[in-house]
Amino acid sequence: MSQKSLPPQINEESHPGPLEAVIRAETGGKIRSFLYQLAEGVTDYRSIHSLTEQVRHQYHGRFAIELIQNAYDAVSRAEEQEGALSRIEMRLELDGERGTLFVANDGAPFSHSNFESVSRLGQSDKDPTTSVGNKGIGFRSVLEISQRPQIWSRRFETSHGFDGYCFGFAPEFVRSIHDPVLAIIERRSFSEAQGWFAEIVEEDPSLCERLCSGAQRVQARGANSITDWLREEIGYLSPYLLPWPVTERSTTVDDFEERGFASVVELPLTSLAAVSLTERKLAEITADSMLFLDNLKALTITTPKGSRTFRRSIVQRAKGPRKLGKVSIGCEDSTRTFSVWRRKVQVSDMPEPVQESIRGLPGQWPKLERAEIAVAVSDDSEPTPGKLSIFLPTALETGAALHINAPFFGDMSRTTISFDTEEEGAQAGGTYNEFLLHQAAVLGLEAISSDLAGRSVGEAANILDILAPTASESAAKDRWQEHLSRAATEMDIDIENAPWMLTDGGWCALCQASLLPLPSDPKVLCAEELRKHAAFPAYAAGLDTRIGLIESLSGRFGIGVMPTEADQAITIEAAVKTLACDPELDWGHFWQDVCNIFEDDLSHLKGKDVILCTDGTLHSGGVAGRAIYFRPRPAGQDDDSSEEPGIDQVPAALQSFIAILDPRIPVSEVRDGRRQNTELHKRLTDARLVNTFRREDVLADILAPNLPPMPVARGTRDVELCRDALFYA
Repeated sequence: MSQKSLPPQINEESHPGPLEAVIRAETGGKIRSFLYQLAEGVTDYRSIHSLTEQVRHQYHGRFAIELIQNAYDAVSRAEEQEGALSRIEMRLELDGERGTLFVANDGAPFSHSNFESVSRLGQSDKDPTTSVGNKGIGFRSVLEISQRPQIWSRRFETSHGFDGYCFGFAPEFVRSIHDPVLAIIERRSFSEAQGWFAEIVEEDPSLCERLCSGAQRVQARGANSITDWLREEIGYLSPYLLPWPVTERSTTVDDFEERGFASVVELPLTSLAAVSLTERKLAEITADSMLFLDNLKALTITTPKGSRTFRRSIVQRAKGPRKLGKVSIGCEDSTRTFSVWRRKVQVSDMPEPVQESIRGLPGQWPKLERAEIAVAVSDDSEPTPGKLSIFLPTALETGAALHINAPFFGDMSRTTISFDTEEEGAQAGGTYNEFLLHQAAVLGLEAISSDLAGRSVGEAANILDILAPTASESAAKDRWQEHLSRAATEMDIDIENAPWMLTDGGWCALCQASLLPLPSDPKVLCAEELRKHAAFPAYAAGLDTRIGLIESLSGRFGIGVMPTEADQAITIEAAVKTLACDPELDWGHFWQDVCNIFEDDLSHLKGKDVILCTDGTLHSGGVAGRAIYFRPRPAGQDDDSSEEPGIDQVPAALQSFIAILDPRIPVSEVRDGRRQNTELHKRLTDARLVNTFRREDVLADILAPNLPPMPVARGTRDVELCRDALFYA
């Protein structure tokens, strides 16, 4: 038999070391099990093959996260944590049209238990509360990009090189058993090259005879030739259950070894599409991926396009009853800081329905003793929807701009988490997951009440991040708001009326604070100007990037985010009294802003001194017994009065009743060679703030009603009023 039929990287002269013998024994036992099934006509291996394919589909696009979590579990198991480098490095190297992805960590070396978990499907001894991966199938996610994964590891943390579990999987290894199995069926002797296979079957002297008998039964059915039948059945034997020792390694693996890494996963990529997918998934890794990986200090991602290193450090160690701590995650010139609160809950203290839900979960879950829940908010200037994490982020949003981590029971790939809903009914682990999320809501409200409210603008932003509905899907928002509402009721907290909103004047309730009524494109009435004269509690300037959150939170309680029109009018009146002192003020821009604020309905300004008149003072329009008039223009142009000298020179005694609009207010313009009214003219007229100047109206509406009863005594103010009225009339 040719050398080609041998297992990869093994030859006749190989002398296996202690761990090589363990690896060979593991695979030998599985091959014997396969041969037993062939002999008896049992096809359990087909089920495993089908499940492997299902896993590959379920874990689509998840391999990068799975590789990080497997590496992190190793980092967490390292005996020395305090002084350890605690590194994970992911490196993509291209070689022609294909490439290789390497994932290295300097945690605990591959143990025998790790070896068994990787080479067996669905078997894991990891504790769900301390390990990211705990189902024993996540490693299969790499099959999306590689068919020949290899693992290199030290035997001990003190080892000087990769002298531990070093093995790989390969489809050609499975195909290599075809000829020796056929030799058994045909009762031929093994060739010298098939000696490795002889060692496997010699463990059970009866195996060969049983296999021959089984083949005879197949042959008697006559459906296929023995060769075709054997090739078909071997095709259902998963290569990823059959590890085999590897010895030949790349210079990259040597480099990781020299730099002190404990183990390396080497993934030769299958195609250009796999290279492209790998590049894309590596690019998607962000600081959020490290948030709850407490034992990780550095994550380096290197591709042909460049290298990024995320460094995680503790800014403030967890302390207090809510274990408040601060963590920073930096990459290049960008650093994000997170505030994290934690709480541990013993399973024995959980309600009985929750404990029953846990007992119904598979694997190690019924042994769960406690669960740690963590909520985190960042100092980001721009809030983004947070994710639910099972150590690493899932695809599920929290429903707010906060991150939540807990040992949720997720689906196979840990991309989603099931919750009990009216639409879908009870879900596996749903009651347990609901309990964890509710504890996160309680912890979040406690954090607001005890650690955030009453402090600075940064904490005020964090409060909004926790409370405000923020998600791409309504289900996540509704779920989080429901838990917040229940938690608030249990804690006797009225979110709507709690003094948790920071304004320029201090802390007040959500129902009291308002946003600034800013124009869409401020010209004069900018945020600074309105804030300076606000007649209402205006949200602090540092919360400007949280306006969307303020709107969504207020909407949740049916509260308007803007001040009342009356307060807006008072604010504008106060602002214009200051602005009017500036001789360079552009009154056109001022009124453009005002119209924008009130959406062209200026009636809210009735009785407010906001209109500049020819006497140089501000007057109020729309007041009974008083009037502001547009300056008359020549007849035939929207006015029935010709302009007369002194028409706007209102005598002193009448100035409290009559005022003429200052020409700096742009109520007319030349269009098509004619002077015509502007839109502002219409708005002021419609609001009855300014009137068209008509003599009979002035006499009938203003002068006559304001004259005192006749006769009047000489030397009194009434005489002055009558004189000025007669003169002006």
